[in-house]
Amino acid sequence: MATIQKLNNQMERLVRKHRQLDIEIKNQCQSGHYDDLELGEMKKRKLQMREEIVFIDKQICDVLRKQNA
Repeated sequence: MATIQKLNNQMERLVRKHRQLDIEIKNQCQSGHYDDLELGEMKKRKLQMREEIVFIDKQICDVLRKQNA
């Protein structure tokens, strides 16, 4: 069970960071004063976080499936 809790904690942390980065991206776009390169890097990091969240979610599902088998 500790494994699921650890994975949930990791996912929650990533979700919070992902949401914060989304807010930062929107704020920069709305301000009109942004660096295209920096904005591109932020979007890339946001996508990487999303991929990590999906990966962790799959790990949680695998652990639960094994526990219920």
